Amino acid sequence: MAAWVALIIILSLVSRFLGKKFGWRAPTRPQPPSLAEITSEAIDEEALLTPRVFRRRHFLQTFVFSVLGIAILASFFATLAQEGWGLLTLLLIVAEIFLIFAHGTPLLLSMSRTLTISEDGFAVRELVSRRSMKWWEVRRFTVVDDLTRFRAEGLHRQLTYETSGFPSETKREIYRTVRAHLARHQLPLEGWNQGPALVRFFRQHALGLMFLGVIVAGALIAESEFDVTAEKPVLGFTCATATKYLRERHGLPDVPGCVILRVNLETSAYRERLQTGDMIVELAGTPITSEEQLTRYFHSLDDKGDDFSVIKAGETQPTSIKVRPGSPGRIPLADTESAYTHYLRARDDLARREAIREYTLAIELAPQFDAAYVQRGKAYGEKNGDEQAAADLDKAIELDPKLATAYRERATLDLHRDTDATQAYLRKAMELDNCETGFKDHNYDCYMDHLLAANAYGGTGESEGYTRATAEAIEAIGFYPEMPNAHYLAAYYLWNLGREEEARDYAAAYIQIAEKADEPPWHLEWAKRVVSGTNAYAERMDQSHEYQASVPAEAFITESEDGDLIPDGPPVVNFVTFAEERTLEEPPGRLSVTFDRPRVWAYFTFDNAAGVQDLTWAWSQNGFAYGGGQQTWPGTNKGTAWIQLENQLPGEPSQNILTISFDYEEIATATLHIGDDAYVGPLRFYRDAETRDEILFYDGQPSLVYAIAQYASFPVGTTLSWTAERNGVRIASGSFDANETAQTVLPIALPEGLEPGVIDVYVFLGGQLARKGVLVVAPAAAVSSPPFQSFALGTGFDHEEGISPTKAKELFANEGALGYVIESASLAPGSLLSVRWMKDGKPLGPAPEEIGEDDLYAGYYEGYPFSLDDPPLPGEYEVIVAMDGQPVYGNVIVIK
Repeated sequence: MAAWVALIIILSLVSRFLGKKFGWRAPTRPQPPSLAEITSEAIDEEALLTPRVFRRRHFLQTFVFSVLGIAILASFFATLAQEGWGLLTLLLIVAEIFLIFAHGTPLLLSMSRTLTISEDGFAVRELVSRRSMKWWEVRRFTVVDDLTRFRAEGLHRQLTYETSGFPSETKREIYRTVRAHLARHQLPLEGWNQGPALVRFFRQHALGLMFLGVIVAGALIAESEFDVTAEKPVLGFTCATATKYLRERHGLPDVPGCVILRVNLETSAYRERLQTGDMIVELAGTPITSEEQLTRYFHSLDDKGDDFSVIKAGETQPTSIKVRPGSPGRIPLADTESAYTHYLRARDDLARREAIREYTLAIELAPQFDAAYVQRGKAYGEKNGDEQAAADLDKAIELDPKLATAYRERATLDLHRDTDATQAYLRKAMELDNCETGFKDHNYDCYMDHLLAANAYGGTGESEGYTRATAEAIEAIGFYPEMPNAHYLAAYYLWNLGREEEARDYAAAYIQIAEKADEPPWHLEWAKRVVSGTNAYAERMDQSHEYQASVPAEAFITESEDGDLIPDGPPVVNFVTFAEERTLEEPPGRLSVTFDRPRVWAYFTFDNAAGVQDLTWAWSQNGFAYGGGQQTWPGTNKGTAWIQLENQLPGEPSQNILTISFDYEEIATATLHIGDDAYVGPLRFYRDAETRDEILFYDGQPSLVYAIAQYASFPVGTTLSWTAERNGVRIASGSFDANETAQTVLPIALPEGLEPGVIDVYVFLGGQLARKGVLVVAPAAAVSSPPFQSFALGTGFDHEEGISPTKAKELFANEGALGYVIESASLAPGSLLSVRWMKDGKPLGPAPEEIGEDDLYAGYYEGYPFSLDDPPLPGEYEVIVAMDGQPVYGNVIVIK
């Protein structure tokens, strides 16, 4: 210990000597510069003449402070390990905190950093990296008021740089130079609001706080008796449900379990000599029958149990092993690419598209790898590739007829489509999972078997189906009482059967469990209504003799009387509107309302739907998903339907979007405006006013096209006008009066023989522009051989699935990042698509984004006009897509 103290004293003296030698005493500091001071000065033209390089001075001082900090930190841990907490450890941690916040943060942040500013752009060189940005890329340049940090926002990225470690005069020169170059590119130097003083402190001392966190965490770990170094301890190995292929490959007996495929280095599992091919058969006294069973049961244990029963590869009898949960360790490097390598890569949270590719590679290397077929089939099913999914799952069953997981996934694929087939697969899964006579407590496999059976029976919508669904849900609860879904289904089906008291008990149990889990808020709201007995039933419709659930909602479908039973095209929704109440006749329809009601009804007409299996819908209010539903389609080809929706924001203005899907493919969207403010929605263009087939590519034929204008809160009879312009020249115009339905079909007669280009369509109210739309006249070649089949926009970025595209033209900033998806694209070698964005008539960025053949993944491309960290601002957004410089597609959306 004396040696540590002596080392600290020596380093402190050396630091003091260097300070005197080089005059590092703190002089009387001038008033530090500010952004207001920099922007008020004249532009420094001389700063443009030569490149400027700014380096942090006194590297030796930085080095000494760094060594001193490390020495104190090492002393602290050494003392803590030898003597525990005491006066000396307390003094050492105080010294470390003082060094970090008084000197360490600005010095360490700027150590070995160099900032170079030239006429081309600026570059930052740090310890292990170099970043740069050209001036022409910069869209916005913001600076903290005290000149301690700046952020440059480019076309597709942003660059943040800390200048707090530079002396005041150097900072002044840096921002004078930056301002001169920005002025040359007609960009301002803007302020960057860093929030309250406390927030600024934490940001400026982030590195110091990080070191402090390391100290505290290290102290806690050193004092702990457990080898737990992660917030959520993990087992340190990956396993797969024991299948015929895995058991035969590793010489394992024909018993249920989870076969280890990888053991991470530096974990308890690695130290206990677990290896690939070993099979987990028991955890904390509970049998492990599958990968899902192990995962669910491990996470349900409060004490993170570590008593495992394992059958080693090549053996037949289990042995007991203690595997202590802890940090995930390091994934071992594979010497060669094997089937396991690709399988595990797909399991490591890849997006479905990449996961399918990895499973395919695994199957090519090991054609008998039944588990890979199951997982690829599951991934196909999640992408609505039902035929591929069914083929893979059937192949897995062929390879291993006793693989319960494959039967369960096959039942999931047929759920709500073929009840008899679903139940047949589930009965086989229950038999293989030994649900009749096997263990009951925490049996996740049997829980899922009965839960799926409850869903299948309940999906029939019949009283007998509800009765059998209730029994299955109660059976599922017996296998895993801690899981919420079975309680919810039991309550819901009992409630539909009129057994309200029993439903109330299960709803109460569901609430108790669901409040600790990530359950849909509308499920919780419905359960609370059942328990309280308030508004549990909607009004009963005498003509239908059915009870209607307010949450979850149900659809009521009526067949057309014209006898049209055979589809003559793909399924379509022709018309969507809203009403205050459900009626026997078609409602007058409205897309805006001012009433304050807890519910609203959606009405739509459909055709060619005889082959549809499932109807699904989603309902959002002001950008937040508040509900939705799913219902088995009755096979009706043509007719009308009603859907009851909850208004979760009564008394508040809201923009509400209903999305209707057939077989999980989005068919139609409609917007309901609730409020008193006048509003015109985005325009949609069609070749035919009846079929409502929205135009994707248009070559000027037919010259008569139609636009649908939707509006809100205009008194009936209010006159609006519109014009169509080409390069500022009016080529068509007209007017219309607002009606009760809040939407008008505008016939737009364009001149014959229009050359390719962009047509701007403007809607005016009282001489003021209310909305703009665009219709692009594309070259005939682009229409006959389209460069892509779909261009969709969306929000709500997910790191696994990317952007969520939608047909809606009204989106919400609070849903997250704005992006677009191009599908089924086909470009000739050398051809380029360019995507140009405008917001409220002003370009976003100096140049459009360019997409070449190499940028497409199987004809697919995702693009983002903004940083993923910054949600888009509200406004009107216009996008124009050109191919080889010639516009081919345009769209206008509104973000609220």
